[in-house]
Amino acid sequence: MKPMRTLLTILFLAVGLCACGGNESNPGPAEQGTVTPESPFLGYTDLNDATVTSLHLTTSSEYDPDANQVRIFALLKDQDGASLFPPDHDFNTHNFYVTLNTSMSPVNVPSDVVGLSIEASNDQVVALVLDSSGSMSGRANPQDPTDATTRLGAGQGAARLFLSKMGATDRAAVVTFSDSARTVQPLTGDAELLGQAINSLTATGATNFGAAIGEAVRAVGTRPGKRAMILLTDGDDTIDTITGGPDAWLNNPTSTRYQGLLLAKQNDFRIYTVGLGADISSVGEADLRTFAAQTGGTYFPAPSTGSLDNVFGSTIPQELSGLAPVETYVLSFQNPVPQRRGKDVAYRVTAFYVNANGNLYDKSPGTYRFP
Repeated sequence: MKPMRTLLTILFLAVGLCACGGNESNPGPAEQGTVTPESPFLGYTDLNDATVTSLHLTTSSEYDPDANQVRIFALLKDQDGASLFPPDHDFNTHNFYVTLNTSMSPVNVPSDVVGLSIEASNDQVVALVLDSSGSMSGRANPQDPTDATTRLGAGQGAARLFLSKMGATDRAAVVTFSDSARTVQPLTGDAELLGQAINSLTATGATNFGAAIGEAVRAVGTRPGKRAMILLTDGDDTIDTITGGPDAWLNNPTSTRYQGLLLAKQNDFRIYTVGLGADISSVGEADLRTFAAQTGGTYFPAPSTGSLDNVFGSTIPQELSGLAPVETYVLSFQNPVPQRRGKDVAYRVTAFYVNANGNLYDKSPGTYRFP
């Protein structure tokens, strides 16, 4: 019996390795099944299930240097965006295949040493997304000649106010955007680091909503919890080549706004949008309302800095506290790669499911870093 189990395991993993090629950012296609697991040492399978036609996998990770342990958070969904959890789908560790150092000297992590759990958390995991385009250097309250506060300054103050309302175990990331977007501070619970990141922003450039949303998704990753982003802006998107409002770009795969929104929806993000000042057009406001409505969030017009205090200090924190936490699979294992300070270790996770539609799979790459 043991040789047969070994043979089946090798065959299944060989199929997995074949599945790992190609574009790692896209869901893998459904392929005709070439293996039917018959052993408890192999992954969950259901040959009577024809409802799942493709998998969509996204991951992020964390590294614990004290325990030398890697934890990979995995969101696994079907073609309709429904999460694949028990009791309908009893996936085990052999439904996931982990490879490290994927570009050179690959290290395969045996499924038998990978722990698998499903975790939820009531912690908030939030991206603060602040517009730093050139228009944010304008005065926040132009009707008051004695107030020199800029729009960016008002947004920074609102962000700091939000941070003061966070719980001890909540985490946030700081993302800024103009022509493009970047993460100024990765996800952390350290209020001092977050405050420094917010204070470092300067205003220049254009406005790119799609890049802002996409970067916020990547900054927070797939950690379980109450997942959201708060996007503050004073203007309209000026980068998307698809002009016009949601009637033009919604469901248009070439639109950067649609691409960002789709990524947020696939990764279970609520988007809360805040329109600062009176310069946002009806098109820009429609965009902000659409981002929020499509993800279950809320749009907040903020014509003055005074209204920002209520939005960031009370209303959004209350809405976040009422969110249902997002559950994820968690793959955990001891790091097998020699540690080197500041080194990034590349990983790739492949998820498998054999059902009536064949051998379904998807791949998700990422990295973890040694401190």
